[in-house]
Amino acid sequence: MPSDHFESLEQALLGWFDADESDLPADLRQRVATALLPLHWAMLSPEQRRSVAAQRDMADDPALEDERQFWWQHACRVIELEGLQQQWTEAQAVTVAELTSKEERLRDIADELERLAALERADAARYRKHSRRRTLPAGSHLPAEPMPARTCRFHAR
Repeated sequence: MPSDHFESLEQALLGWFDADESDLPADLRQRVATALLPLHWAMLSPEQRRSVAAQRDMADDPALEDERQFWWQHACRVIELEGLQQQWTEAQAVTVAELTSKEERLRDIADELERLAALERADAARYRKHSRRRTLPAGSHLPAEPMPARTCRFHAR
């Protein structure tokens, strides 16, 4: 569980990514062993080590909690929409009005899924642009309009 005092693993490992695990200071070696589970230092290239350390930082940094929560809700919404899309696709339309309603609903769902996918693409591009920085630009993950509040059946760690 992250604490209010966050220590970046990526920053702690600067200068060590190319080193053998046995060359790491004992406290850093223990931290790495815990953070990389189920992976092991020797299994990873220096670039993979940096990537995993950055991923751990993003998962543990309390300053990024709002962003993690945003993307959790985003994923829940995508899953919900994909389920609705499947249900509407399989629904039988008997009358012209039902067929029109079905087609309209499927269009609305597809439009929202596309909007969410565009948000993912924009965030991926932003991440690639800033991936060499220790921190990400504050608030840049937020869409122009907030997503509707949804309750997700899954639980974040």
